[in-house]
Amino acid sequence: MKILYNAHIHTLDPHCPTASVIVIDRERVFAVGRPELLESFPQAGREDMGERVILPGLTDAHIHLEKYALGLQKIDLESATDEQCLRQIEERAARVAPGAWVLGHGWTTSPPPFTGVLGGAVPI
Repeated sequence: MKILYNAHIHTLDPHCPTASVIVIDRERVFAVGRPELLESFPQAGREDMGERVILPGLTDAHIHLEKYALGLQKIDLESATDEQCLRQIEERAARVAPGAWVLGHGWTTSPPPFTGVLGGAVPI
């Protein structure tokens, strides 16, 4: 068990939005609170944070955040029918500057009609 104290801890808990002490047990947050919390764990190792800020961490579920964010700009064609895909492509093409690329991902219902049907939907 380890205690980090003398910190500015932002908990994101509306009932206790800030704290100065955090108790960690087996790599998990066990408790957060005020300096009085130190008395409850006399045997725990302690580390003075020197009034540093501690924020909740983000757990990386290995989602490749940059690729995900860039993907949000593309048309999601994954669960659409061919007709829905073409309609979405036409709608996006109408909103972008002439000559701009229209990007999409996930066309899975049939091979993408690069020149045939798609050519009638938008200029290629």
